[in-house]
Amino acid sequence: MPEVTASFVTQWMARLSKCITVLLWMVLLSVNPAGAAETITLVDGTEVYPLTRLSYLEDKDGRMNLQDVMTGEGGLTFVPGTKDVANFSFTNSAYWFRFELTNKDSPIDNWLLEVQYPPLDRITVYLVDADGNAVTYRGGDKWPFAKRAIKHRNVIFRVPVATGQSVRVFVRVLTDGSLQLPLVLRSPDALLAQDHEEQAVLGVFYGVLLAMLLYNLLIFVSIRDINYLYYVWYIAGWIMFQMSINGLAFEYILPEYPAWANKAIPFSIGFANLGVLLFSRGFLQVPQNLPRVNHLFKACAILTIGIILSSLFGSYNLSIKVGAVATILIAVMIVSVGIWSIRLGVRQARYFMVAWTGLLVGIVVYALKTFAVLPTTFVTEYGMQIGSAFEVILLSFALAHRMRILKEDNERMQRETTETLERRVQERTRELDEALMGLSDANSKLMELNHVDGLTGINNRAYFDEQFGTEWQRSMRIGSPIGLLMLDIDHFKQFNDNHGHLGGDACLKLVANTIQDAIRRPADKCYRYGGEEFVAVLPHTDLPGSAFIADRICKAVAALEFVFEGKTIPVTISIGVCSMVPPRGSDYNALISAADQALYEAKHQGRNRYCTSPHAAKA
Repeated sequence: MPEVTASFVTQWMARLSKCITVLLWMVLLSVNPAGAAETITLVDGTEVYPLTRLSYLEDKDGRMNLQDVMTGEGGLTFVPGTKDVANFSFTNSAYWFRFELTNKDSPIDNWLLEVQYPPLDRITVYLVDADGNAVTYRGGDKWPFAKRAIKHRNVIFRVPVATGQSVRVFVRVLTDGSLQLPLVLRSPDALLAQDHEEQAVLGVFYGVLLAMLLYNLLIFVSIRDINYLYYVWYIAGWIMFQMSINGLAFEYILPEYPAWANKAIPFSIGFANLGVLLFSRGFLQVPQNLPRVNHLFKACAILTIGIILSSLFGSYNLSIKVGAVATILIAVMIVSVGIWSIRLGVRQARYFMVAWTGLLVGIVVYALKTFAVLPTTFVTEYGMQIGSAFEVILLSFALAHRMRILKEDNERMQRETTETLERRVQERTRELDEALMGLSDANSKLMELNHVDGLTGINNRAYFDEQFGTEWQRSMRIGSPIGLLMLDIDHFKQFNDNHGHLGGDACLKLVANTIQDAIRRPADKCYRYGGEEFVAVLPHTDLPGSAFIADRICKAVAALEFVFEGKTIPVTISIGVCSMVPPRGSDYNALISAADQALYEAKHQGRNRYCTSPHAAKA
């Protein structure tokens, strides 16, 4: 088995190496070798112009205006661009870009300048005509969505250029995140056609993610395997991240809250990373198979929680930087743990690695693009989305395969257990069987004694704590009311002072038997709660039914003829009554508290009575 596993790992690593090599060649070959153009000539028949290798100027203080840029104030000049898409990673500087549009013979006089990176904070576009007159437009995700001239997930500016005319365009960008500027000039018809194709692709992409989310959520509700919940958590975070990156979150979810839309990117990074850590840890059984690595998973989880909190209350710039670095580290760690798990013989690790390889490569490539290590191309920009669509589908198969493995292991263990038991039955003698039977009887009696109050002979407080939680969960599951009575013997301290503890003990026994007799249904149980207090649990009993039983108990106790040392001593009891249908996800402390308050009210009203708690009944 180790030789087969080692052989599989070697083959898998070789294939992975080839895939990464091919991917890097695709990235390198996808870079446009054409030179930059300061002047773009608009001609008839062409409706799309990618604006590549734009000249740029760095404004470190962010104080320069259009006039300063045009006149070269401070000796700063534009530098020819060397990349198809300008990418300066994380920077505090403002950057200016310039180019000139000349409409030679194109009949289109209303062009659209599209910024294809929605997370940019502040974008200012200046259109300067031949007479030096300037028109200013502003955009970015720091502006409310409603203020955009064109309601689109990308930032789009109108650039009118009539036939035979020219216009100089200056673009200023300042952002807290990664500064990259993919620019495209299109005609309105070209934008409409491009949008049609992109919406179809995004629809399929988000449709697949949503379908997998709902599918795995339903499986979790059905079988209660926590790994399915962690997987749903990860998919939800991934959807949030993708919608934030491509501008759909700002367009459809937070159009009037640019500040929150801006925080969504680092928040979703931390949220998705935390989900993937929890999922990978559980799926690969890291605590059992790799206990030392489990500490590393916990440290990374704490880091991602810090990213989430920092995104909400701290610096965006710091959150996005730490989030990007953490994403790379977590991706590398998960791949390493996956390979390690394969070597350890964890069967589901193979499917896990097949599902994750494409996505993890895409994540690393996208993060390297964010830090300007790799250029912005189709592969670096959209490979992660394509890989993630296949990844969520393959991981669902991996989870199903894991369930099959667990089922097979359980069946194998059951077979082994059955065979072992059969052998033991054949080997054991009749005397040993009788001894075991006697031991079982003794153990049952001991358990019974542990559940019984030594003085009154009814169930004790420890047994109440054990059983009440079970009854609470059962009532919650079936949506049935559960009643609770809190009972207290009136003036019992005074009773002890006047008649001694022997008299008090005799009184407690008599009252306990009376309560037990008054609760007649087999499912109803009475317990000694402590001192002179008792509690009665009434499953499937609403507030009127609980009050009826409390009234019967009050009358039964008041009718007692308690005789001690030749004296007849009156005994009464106060009862707090409460009943409720347990809400989902709640505990039973609210019911106990409400019944206790009702008991206090019964004492306050004069004792020898019961009071109900309508507040808990409504809850």
